[in-house]
Amino acid sequence: MCGIAGIVQFDRAPNIAIVKAMTDALIHRGPDGEGFFSTDHVALGHRRLKIIDLSDAARQPIADARGNAIVTYNGEIYNYRELRRTLSARGHYFASHTDSETIPVAYAEWGDSFLERLHGMFAFALYDTRKRRLLLVRDRIGIKPLYFVRKPTFIAFASEPKAFLAAGLIRPRPNISAIANYIQHGYHQRDQSWYEDVQELEPGHFATIFPDGDFKVQPYWCLPQSATEQGENPKDKLRALLEEAACTHLQSDVPLGAHLSGGIDSSSVVALLSRQQTEKLHTFSVYFQEGAYYDERPFIEEVSRQYETEHHYTVPTWREAQDALPKIIDAVDGITAGPAVIAAYLLSKDIRAQGVVVTNGGQGGDEMFAGYPRHLLPYAISEIGSGPRGWRNAIAAIARLGPKGLLRDAAERILTPGTLMLHKDVRRQVRPFRHSLRFNDLFREYLTGYLHCLLHIEDRTSMASSIESRVPLLDDSIVEFAAAMQSRWKLRDGLPKRVLRDAVQDLLPEKVLHRQDKRGLPTPFGIWIRGPMKDYAQTILTDPLLRAEPVLATSRIEQLFKLHCQGKADLGGLLWRPIAVGIWLQNLRSQVVASVSPVPTTLGVTPAYSTIHN
Repeated sequence: MCGIAGIVQFDRAPNIAIVKAMTDALIHRGPDGEGFFSTDHVALGHRRLKIIDLSDAARQPIADARGNAIVTYNGEIYNYRELRRTLSARGHYFASHTDSETIPVAYAEWGDSFLERLHGMFAFALYDTRKRRLLLVRDRIGIKPLYFVRKPTFIAFASEPKAFLAAGLIRPRPNISAIANYIQHGYHQRDQSWYEDVQELEPGHFATIFPDGDFKVQPYWCLPQSATEQGENPKDKLRALLEEAACTHLQSDVPLGAHLSGGIDSSSVVALLSRQQTEKLHTFSVYFQEGAYYDERPFIEEVSRQYETEHHYTVPTWREAQDALPKIIDAVDGITAGPAVIAAYLLSKDIRAQGVVVTNGGQGGDEMFAGYPRHLLPYAISEIGSGPRGWRNAIAAIARLGPKGLLRDAAERILTPGTLMLHKDVRRQVRPFRHSLRFNDLFREYLTGYLHCLLHIEDRTSMASSIESRVPLLDDSIVEFAAAMQSRWKLRDGLPKRVLRDAVQDLLPEKVLHRQDKRGLPTPFGIWIRGPMKDYAQTILTDPLLRAEPVLATSRIEQLFKLHCQGKADLGGLLWRPIAVGIWLQNLRSQVVASVSPVPTTLGVTPAYSTIHN
């Protein structure tokens, strides 16, 4: 796992100092080394976090044996051993044992079609020295980030937007549209950044850039459509895919561990990993002392005991959370779904302090296998009219949702509380948002929308502590299998994630396997801002900086805060949104003060040179 950056200059040779400034801003993503490549119109940079092949032979940017393809890369190619065997048999030479070298060699052999053969999580830039073009590529589901800035004289790319700020390539200005969408939806919309002029390359896409400024983005992968026929029970096939993913996600030359929340997803990952290695697996969890709802130790310890893991707890306090919030919002670039990001960030710090560099988590299970309560009503609607079995499934789903769940679902659709917090002028410009009542549409909405935000948080909170975070449930083969699966298997008899439960039923304690109280890393943010963090929250919500931005209805937000503090409603999750925006704007103000020059209209020039490692 690493940090990448680079620039394509259309009218002159690039200044390597610009790329150096970008990679310096990404040192947290790769504290183990740096490397650069520069030629007549392209410069590439890399910050290295050593994971596979710790020798200098694996340093990046890295090229094929003939130097025709040069790559700066972030991620893991999980089928790299298989690719190396195939490429070696075709006469290709490898100078290292790293997965990164597989990319330029595969390109040299297969051209652009090599993308279809790569399986893993990745974002990389590949420069073809013969065609004089740069490819920017992002993995299928968007596990690894890749941003770009497009200007008349250059295109720059990086793992995080802060790299562009550090190099003076953009002005630190907010993207009002992106912030408004976050306030309304409650989570980040993909392809948008909170910074003006910064775009995100879509998952499953690649961009082609030529030195004359020609720029083209196109997909190399699309999410499969779900089947219309039920077919045979897919649980055995899913189990085989889970076992294979666990094996490949154990590849590491540095200490490896796993997250364990006590839910079905992370518990399944821990079980699968533990069965495939002889050493005790290090597992990590968070709990809070504010009440039983925020403490899942009874479930966590069942799994830890069964698989004899070396378990570690992080127990954040409100003071630690308050002190860390500006750093957290800076780490995630302001884009976050909810206050669970606090727990994720502080947990990663403790994991790294224990010497673990690679973690595996359960991200993606709810999105792929319909694990959210919101899936139940659309599922019931889709089952009505499909025969006696369909009616039984529909009734079971409605019964599981219950009267309170139905009322909550209806209230969210009617009230859209996020929209109410927007300034009236912005509210007119934002398209109304309601989750689809069509099950397949909602499934894809979660898998390509909400999941994208969760993966963003996973990447940023782990990389802030120089940790590679892997997500075995989002292995390419599992994603494609789940997307193509007939919907009835996911919620058969109204039970969320039914097919996943069936696939791992022999691996998990009964207490965990039959859990239905989905919590999603609950964080007592609402309790804190009503109590010891009240003054802190109020200071942010009344900051003139927040009032000055024409995006939030600050008077209405202050009313909601008052209701929350009076105990008349629990609005902690809702108030998190303007508080996160307020902290981000405060951070942005600091960046404006630190900015010493406007965006350069022409970038500096240094003599052109070519080197892989400098």
